[in-house]
Amino acid sequence: LKPGAEELEWKSFNPALGALKGRFMLVDDSIISHFRSDSGQYSGIEFMVQESPDRYKNRGVLYRGGKRLSAWSVELVRRETGMY
Repeated sequence: LKPGAEELEWKSFNPALGALKGRFMLVDDSIISHFRSDSGQYSGIEFMVQESPDRYKNRGVLYRGGKRLSAWSVELVRRETGMY
């Protein structure tokens, strides 16, 4: 992100879902993302909340044709690898 920016568009490709376009939005200690496939068949939203410099909570939902297809709840923790 550019300094002071609070939103960023993104593009990605997923072999199962196809091309995806979305937007990241920064809100306080969180990153919110919403996305849609180029075909319009898939869409979703997810968010990450920073609990500490080394820990995030991530939650999300994926829809296909407006019906819930999948949901997830993940904790991301940075760990030291001991490699330099």
